[in-house]
Amino acid sequence: MAQDPIQSVQANLLLGFLGVGKTSAIRHLIGHRPQDERWAVLVNEFGEIGVDATLIGDTGIAVKQIPGGCMCCAAGPVTRVALNALLRQERPDRLLIEPSGLGHPADIIRLLQAPEYQTVLELGAVITLLDPRHVIQKRYQDHPLFNDQIRVADHWLFNKTDLCSPEILDQAEAWVRGHSGAQAAADRAPLPRITQGQMPVQLLYSPRLPSTIESDALGPAATRPAPLALPTLDWRSVPQAPEPGHWVAASHSADGFHSLGWRISAREHWQSEQLLEALYSLDCLRIKGVVKSESGWLWFNLAEGELSAGNCGEQTESIIELIHDEPLNCDRIRAQLESCRRAMAL
Repeated sequence: MAQDPIQSVQANLLLGFLGVGKTSAIRHLIGHRPQDERWAVLVNEFGEIGVDATLIGDTGIAVKQIPGGCMCCAAGPVTRVALNALLRQERPDRLLIEPSGLGHPADIIRLLQAPEYQTVLELGAVITLLDPRHVIQKRYQDHPLFNDQIRVADHWLFNKTDLCSPEILDQAEAWVRGHSGAQAAADRAPLPRITQGQMPVQLLYSPRLPSTIESDALGPAATRPAPLALPTLDWRSVPQAPEPGHWVAASHSADGFHSLGWRISAREHWQSEQLLEALYSLDCLRIKGVVKSESGWLWFNLAEGELSAGNCGEQTESIIELIHDEPLNCDRIRAQLESCRRAMAL
């Protein structure tokens, strides 16, 4: 019997620059979703390996990942196929979309509002997470992608506020109000301040702001560099697990950023303390992964010298991925990481 057409799936974009806490926020939202709603998540990562989907998939929610750059540039065709498959297979009531922290949000909104999705998707609130310490730095203030993530949003939330002084919070709020359009400037209520991604689930149900429904905030389609190759790891099939000692490497470069990652056999175990110390020493913008340690499966997320880590459920393989604004030396970094392994468990 033919199924009813998929209609009016509520969709929300969760934006934010590298390391701001988007994955933690999604895990929090999933934990507080209405029990009568079926949710699904579409994750796009800048790197080729894809770690976030592993961390979100541990919640039991259906996840599709699109590794390898912005979902509307290098992975545009893959995005449509992945989105369509996720909608058909899961028929969710709500779809959460986590673009890469280095993605072009206006183009993603255009894709979701394309004619083929006119009756299928209803784009709800676009939410941008911000680290106040980033907001007050000129390197972020001058970055076009950072500004785009602020301009297209309906809601702005400061995350990691427990790590900020009152002066930093006040400076960040003043800057966001001056760069986020008339709506934020007119609304004098303080911008929400949260920690550990604990954003209120009610935000997902708020309507889009009138100023962002129109195309003014999106502007003309940006000129893009020549298309990059499609992702090495395609979401359509689960690659065969790596053999012990044979790391599967993948790298990616775009918009002045570089990623390097590996898929590693689950039969290789790690000394967690030595591994985390080695990761600290690499001094990258972002390092994340899931590995088998001496005390079970360990996830970690290191951004700008701040480490989050904890135990998670059983995985089929270990994953490590790095992102930096300078090229990454694969052989040197692999040698540093391999020095932290325990004797191989064969």
